[in-house]
Amino acid sequence: MSEITYTAIPFKLHLDHIIRLTNQVGILQHARFSFPNYHHGYCLDDNARALQLTAIARAIYNTSEYDHLIDTYLSYIMYIQNNDGTFKNFLSYENEFLDEIGSDDSFGRTIMALGITMEMDQRVHISRIITDIIDKSYDRLTQTLSIRTAAYIICGLHALHYSRKYSKDIRLKIKTLADFIISQYERNATNEWHWFEEYITYDNALIPYALFLSNEIIKDHRYEEVGILATIFLDSILFKGEYLALIGNNGWYSKNQPISTIGQQPIEIPSMILLYKKINLRYPQIKLKGTSQKCYEWLFGKNNIKQSLYDKETKGCSDGIEKNTINYNQGAESTISLWQAYLFFNH
Repeated sequence: MSEITYTAIPFKLHLDHIIRLTNQVGILQHARFSFPNYHHGYCLDDNARALQLTAIARAIYNTSEYDHLIDTYLSYIMYIQNNDGTFKNFLSYENEFLDEIGSDDSFGRTIMALGITMEMDQRVHISRIITDIIDKSYDRLTQTLSIRTAAYIICGLHALHYSRKYSKDIRLKIKTLADFIISQYERNATNEWHWFEEYITYDNALIPYALFLSNEIIKDHRYEEVGILATIFLDSILFKGEYLALIGNNGWYSKNQPISTIGQQPIEIPSMILLYKKINLRYPQIKLKGTSQKCYEWLFGKNNIKQSLYDKETKGCSDGIEKNTINYNQGAESTISLWQAYLFFNH
């Protein structure tokens, strides 16, 4: 397609492809085109993402339609947790564990999903199992050395705080994590480089967004100041032209190096929508090149190759933009990201 069209954008939530990728164990990681690819099995990251998506959808639409999906993804998380509060990540299609301890990111995304589900889902049995899981991981919440993991955890703890269902102290945890992110900014930022590392990679918008959430609870002006500086800097990089150009995973963007546009992925879009909506609501005096609408429309053709990643027939989302073409595989991460973006943008 050469431009955005009315029919390119969904006007109703369709979890058909999410359901296609989900069985009694959880959601499968990858697809070959629109067909589940059993060779790659399951991962914690995607089951956490799917839990977050369905919990938010349940709350927005006030329906029990997604309860079986929520229970499935939550059961996967419970099953994959180790006794010491860590989590495995990968499970084969034959239900064999493929690692002992998963990545920091998978831990962070899980805490984020659990906190948001606790806030969104009012069922008592859901709160009980989430409390049990987080209790096991409580002492590990501030042990990460990854700023993205810290941001994920902050998002989860922020939701947990406003759920008013969790009794342990999480304010200090939020402060510790936010202070860590600030320390990384102070270590790496210069007058020309307002960022937390010497490179910019994936899920970037969630880092300043997490600082804004931290400020809402801790009331530390440093979080707000750094969040604003980082947002303005990120906006200037991603919106150099008339449309959003994401940083590609084939090379990323290191300081003083060219920006890669190969391997642009939908995972960026939900957090960018959240960030722009937060900025517009709390800091309307800040003028940015980007908007939440421009971020959303990237999925449907307002991108550097002018092609939609959304498949109207399968209700799935292509895995990204490669060099002048689409990656037509419709894996869990990309499809969940599209429907998260749909919910965040429209509600």
